[in-house]
Amino acid sequence: MTNFTFKNIAKNIKGVQYFYRQEKHERFFRVTYRNKKADIHKWKYFYLRKYGAGKAFELAINCRKEFEEKYGIPDSHTKDKNKLKTKNSYEIKNNYFILALDHKEAEDSLEFKLSL
Repeated sequence: MTNFTFKNIAKNIKGVQYFYRQEKHERFFRVTYRNKKADIHKWKYFYLRKYGAGKAFELAINCRKEFEEKYGIPDSHTKDKNKLKTKNSYEIKNNYFILALDHKEAEDSLEFKLSL
């Protein structure tokens, strides 16, 4: 049985990471965008204490989408372009987060609907 935490979900979304700093007891999502060809490196932090877990997660995903819309999808995500398949897709509807994961070996897709 898979544990559906924000940390496990964020692992499947490129550019969104969940962190916990033990010394300061801070939990946050970090959004990063790096395009080496265009020499662009952007990042932004969303703290759970400030926004709440669901809202911080939603803001992080929307921020990543805005970076991709503004600067384009970076082609430096993987070093081996032949292994690159379609990206995992995600969508936020009302109070739900829908995550579609592509399984590369089985060439099948799983869809998860999670409450924010």
